[in-house]
Amino acid sequence: MKKYLIILQQAPFANSQSLEAVELALALAAFAQPVTLLFMAEGVLQLLANQDAELIAQRSFTKAFTGLELFDISAVYADQDALQHYKLASTQLSINPAPISSAQIAELLAKHDIILSL
Repeated sequence: MKKYLIILQQAPFANSQSLEAVELALALAAFAQPVTLLFMAEGVLQLLANQDAELIAQRSFTKAFTGLELFDISAVYADQDALQHYKLASTQLSINPAPISSAQIAELLAKHDIILSL
């Protein structure tokens, strides 16, 4: 069985890629595929709690993060440099991803068969 790593690097509502990444992760997990999520760069902003996409006439998908464990997606990481850059504390996030360093990201990449960066 292939192991998937989905890297989310886009701001939450900048384009449709963020939504597509979440939908892909949930679809893969629904078919019992092992999925890991990694939030990097502006992608960590997707983790902010209480985002209201209706204000910008977008579909709100960030609330789906709170249900990831229902799909057996428990491996969720956030680039600690990006978290620090945006001054994000765990109390501001909708979920609690494991912070990961640049060296650990390289190790994470090596452990996966398929890497999708969106």
